[in-house]
Amino acid sequence: MKYIALIALMIGPFWTVLVYTRSDCAEKAGPNVNWTGCDKSGANLAGANLTGAKLEQVNFSHANLSDANLGGAVLFGANLEFSNLSGANLKGANLGRSDLTSAIFSQNMIFGSPDVINPAIRIVTSSTNPGPATIRWVTMNGIDLDGIQLEHANFSAADFSKSSFRGANLANANFAFAILNETDFSGANLRGAEFPGAQLGNTIFVDANLARANFLNADIRKANFRGAILNMTQFYKVSLNRMNLNGVDLKRAKIIRNANIKITD
Repeated sequence: MKYIALIALMIGPFWTVLVYTRSDCAEKAGPNVNWTGCDKSGANLAGANLTGAKLEQVNFSHANLSDANLGGAVLFGANLEFSNLSGANLKGANLGRSDLTSAIFSQNMIFGSPDVINPAIRIVTSSTNPGPATIRWVTMNGIDLDGIQLEHANFSAADFSKSSFRGANLANANFAFAILNETDFSGANLRGAEFPGAQLGNTIFVDANLARANFLNADIRKANFRGAILNMTQFYKVSLNRMNLNGVDLKRAKIIRNANIKITD
């Protein structure tokens, strides 16, 4: 049941009626349900149809959302810590400012058609409600997130090995201690991104913008930086051994305390 309040206001010579819809936390799961601000922690919503649902600021911590249909749902600011999203459909979902710390994902999740130009998962911010998404300690191996918009997102300690972020906007993202082995960042905007302690073996940064990025203590052995922009990029206490740096201008990169530098084809 939805609660509707009618508010009559006198504006100039006219009366205006405003309709205000309030969420009903007791309403059953269904398309377009309004659970804004509700506590659904630990709830079993496996297979639930929540397409287009209003789920802003909902507490879904430890909830079971496996195989749920969240297509087009608004999860702005939702707490999804330790939730189970295995097999969930998140096509077109708005996850701005949501917390996905230690959430469970799977490779068969539906993020959207590869034919869609705009990213299926939208991590959005606004001038009235700004803030980055939190995706810490998440394991999403082999996921296709090409073109996604995740500026300032927190990926610390997440595992995105063998995933693809081709053409993504990841400016100022935090990848501290993340596992990104064999991940493809070709053409991505990683300006100002932080990679301290990250595992980047065989990672592809071809033609990526890494200006002012930080690789302090990162493992970047055999990484491919061909054609990447490394203007003021910081390589502190890392080994550039067996990296592909063909076509890269290192004149303005900051390279300190490296054991070996070997450019490969």
